[in-house]
Amino acid sequence: MVIVLSLVVAASLYLAARAVLGRTFAARLRILRGLVGDAAEQDAARDTEPLDRPFSERVLRPALGTVGGLLGRLLPKRLVAEATARLVRAGVRGGRPADWLGAQALAALTFAGYVLLLLHGSRLRPVLALVGGAIGWSLPGMYLRSRAQRRADALRDDLPDAMDLLTVCVEAGLGFDQALSRVVARFRGPVGEEFGRVLRDQALGSPRRQAMLAATERVDLPELRAFVHAILQAEELGVRIGSVLRVQSDALREQRRQRAEEAAMKAPIKMAFPMIFLILPALFLVVLGPAVIQGLHALQATRR
Repeated sequence: MVIVLSLVVAASLYLAARAVLGRTFAARLRILRGLVGDAAEQDAARDTEPLDRPFSERVLRPALGTVGGLLGRLLPKRLVAEATARLVRAGVRGGRPADWLGAQALAALTFAGYVLLLLHGSRLRPVLALVGGAIGWSLPGMYLRSRAQRRADALRDDLPDAMDLLTVCVEAGLGFDQALSRVVARFRGPVGEEFGRVLRDQALGSPRRQAMLAATERVDLPELRAFVHAILQAEELGVRIGSVLRVQSDALREQRRQRAEEAAMKAPIKMAFPMIFLILPALFLVVLGPAVIQGLHALQATRR
């Protein structure tokens, strides 16, 4: 019974995550199909044959959207704004806060129901069900935070190389926007995505200051924030952007070297725990085990 309930919980969480995150991949797929000119035919065929659409698109997404829309009207606006900010920082483009709130509600109900069925006849069922619901509600948020942290770490690792390329392009005579477009064409990770978003916002009419400050709000990274403020201050004071970029590039490379040295210094401490509790007991068992067995045999022989 426990195995069946565990499989049900895992399947529910998987379907909820697929329904929420699948919207992003579907949007990107439609963009790629539009480049070859068959997006209209695909959408028309999908509308004429609704049963051929995936189960997550026909059932799960509308259900999550309905539940999330109801929660969005009942919950405080602060929670909806926090869900939107988490989705943006995690890089989930095309995902709606209503879908994510619906996935959180589904996870909370699934964990609470799992606890109620597992602890049948216990007096602590209501309390433990509330605890399970709270855990289910918080798990999607933990996933978003970990995804946002991985994205910020990837941007932090690629930012010094991007600054080097940006500095070379600006010192070679290109404008700042043209240099950013070279960086976007060179880097395919979060750096290229964020700088590409800055260029798209400027193309849509947003000032450079507003577009670059919006990038610092989407990514909670001190290095990116320092770079943006340095560029904006250089434009306001009339300082050459090339020299500012050179200073920023040197500072970012120095910070990356210091992070590598710090990680290398922490490695022995982190390795001590698995060595003490995992490696050394097995080593002692292999080295001292035969000697202990021989000693026990010798004691038994002397007693006889």
